[in-house]
Amino acid sequence: MSEAKQIKCIECRGIMSPSVMSLQLERGDMVLIFEDVPCFECSSCGQQEIPGAIAEEISTLAEYFVKANQTIKDMPVSIGRINIDLEPQATLTSALS
Repeated sequence: MSEAKQIKCIECRGIMSPSVMSLQLERGDMVLIFEDVPCFECSSCGQQEIPGAIAEEISTLAEYFVKANQTIKDMPVSIGRINIDLEPQATLTSALS
């Protein structure tokens, strides 16, 4: 059996492990908060990195919410909490491949 590919931290060269994080993005007058975002976290320095595919999905969602906000700007709307299952294990596994 081959060993799983290890990702090294760009800050300290420590080993990155699968984890989750909260991410806050500001877009114009909107603040978007994404919770439980799959990421890699360094066990040495705590640096967190979001794999490219997940970052792209978050960017797409952020732009969608900005456009939706512009469309409904004059209407009072509370989006509340939206749970989006990005399948962290499958996504992180494919990021390691």
